[in-house]
Amino acid sequence: MNEILILSNFTKEEISTIVADAVSCSMQSFQMNEREPNQYITVDEAAKLLSVSTVTIYDRMKVGELKKHKIGRGTRLLRSEVMALIERT
Repeated sequence: MNEILILSNFTKEEISTIVADAVSCSMQSFQMNEREPNQYITVDEAAKLLSVSTVTIYDRMKVGELKKHKIGRGTRLLRSEVMALIERT
C-alpha cells in the first residue's frame, strides 16, 4: 500500500486514467468485501456502518441485539448481523 510511483512524461489525461483505474479497482475490492456476509468486523467498523458511537454498539451487545464474537483479545461482530440490525430499525 505504501508504494511510491513516480509519474513523469505523462499527460494529464494519462494520469487521470491511471488514477481512475486504480480507484475503480479499489472500489471493486471494497464492494466484494462488503458483500461477504460472514465477515467479522470490529466494533469501530460496526459503529461507522450504523452511524452511532462504539458505546451504542456495546449497549446493543449487552441487551442481546448484537452477538459478540471474541477473537483473541478482540471483540468482533458478524457483518450480516450488523446489517440485519440496520434492516430491523
